[in-house]
Amino acid sequence: MSRADLLQGLKLAVIAGFTAVLLTLSLPFIFNAHLVNASIIALVSLVYLLHLLKRARLRQGRLVFLLIWLGINTLSWILESSLVYPILDNAILIWIVRSLYFHNSIRAALLDLGLVILGLCAAAWALLQTASLVVAIWCFFLLQIFFSLIKSGELPTWLGGQPDSRLHSSTEQYGGEPDRFAIAHRVACSAISQLSNFPKRGL
Repeated sequence: MSRADLLQGLKLAVIAGFTAVLLTLSLPFIFNAHLVNASIIALVSLVYLLHLLKRARLRQGRLVFLLIWLGINTLSWILESSLVYPILDNAILIWIVRSLYFHNSIRAALLDLGLVILGLCAAAWALLQTASLVVAIWCFFLLQIFFSLIKSGELPTWLGGQPDSRLHSSTEQYGGEPDRFAIAHRVACSAISQLSNFPKRGL
C-alpha cells in the first residue's frame, strides 16, 4: 500500500470521525436519541459512499446506490428499529459498492467483506468499552484504510497477493477459462447501467 493511499485512508477516517462529532453536537437539538444515532450512521455512511463513487472509474449506477442508501435509511428513521439494522445495512452497502466498483476478483471481494466484518467487530468492541458511537465509527473507518491494500493487490503471499495488473484485468485466465467473477462483474455493471437509465427511457 502506497503512502498516498495510507494518507488518503487516514484522511477519510478523520473526516468520518469529525462528521460524527459535529452531528453528535448538533442533531440532539432537532431529533430524539434514536434518530440522532441513526442519522449519524446514515450521514457518515453517505460521506464515505460519495467518496468511493467519486474515485470509481465506472460512472454508471451511482444514482441507483444513492437511492438504495436513501431507502434503507429512510425506513430506519420511520420504523425507529434497532440501530443494528442501519449499521449492518450501511456496512453491506459499502461492501457492495467497493466490490462492484473496485474489485475484479472474488478473492478481493471476500477479503473486502472480511475487512468490513472486522471493522464492525472493532466498532462493537469500542461501543461496549466507551458507549460512544463516535469512537465506534472512528474504529470502523480506521480499519477501512486497508481497503486500499486490497484494491491495489499488494497482499501478502499467504493471502494470495497478486500484481495489480492481474487484479484489475477483466480477462484474467486460469487454465484457459475466463474468470467467472470478472464475467459476473461485467453483467452486474451492465444491469446497474440499465437500471440507472430506466426512468429516462420511461419518460
